[in-house]
Amino acid sequence: MSQQFPIPRTTRGPVTYVAGAGQTAFAFPFWVTDGLDVEVRIKPVGSLTFGAPLTSGTHYTASNLNQNGGATITLVTPRAAGDTVQLRGKRLATRTTSVVQGGTVRSVPLELELDLLNTTQQELRRDNDANESNIVALDLVARTAQTSAAASATS
Repeated sequence: MSQQFPIPRTTRGPVTYVAGAGQTAFAFPFWVTDGLDVEVRIKPVGSLTFGAPLTSGTHYTASNLNQNGGATITLVTPRAAGDTVQLRGKRLATRTTSVVQGGTVRSVPLELELDLLNTTQQELRRDNDANESNIVALDLVARTAQTSAAASATS
C-alpha cells in the first residue's frame, strides 16, 4: 500500500445521502483519481428506484481528486429536499505504466498503478458479494415456490 495515499480496507461504496433543498455537493469518502471513477445515481422523492447513472462532466463534476480524504461530487442540477443521492466507486482498470526491457522502474508511477489496481479489486469484491447475495435470495424464492407447489399438490 502506498504511503502517499493509504487505501483503507473497504468496498468503496455505495454511499447514500438524503439531499437537502438545493444541495449540490456530496462527499465521496474514498480516494479518487478521476471523476469517471465514480458512479452517481439519483432517486427522486417518491420514486422507488434509482435512475440511470449520471454522466461526469455533463451532470456532475468531481473535485479534490488525488486527495487522501476523498473527493467532492458536485451536481449540476440542485436536488430537491428528500432526493436520495448514491455514490460508489466504478473504476475501470487501465494500464498506466510501461517498463520495457532495460528501462527504468520509477517508484511513484508504479505505486500509483498498484494503488489503482487495489481500488479496482475492492470494487470487484463489493460487486461479487452483491451478486452472491442476489443468488442466495433468488434460491430462497425458488425453494419457497417449490415448497408451496409441493404442498398444494398433496392437499
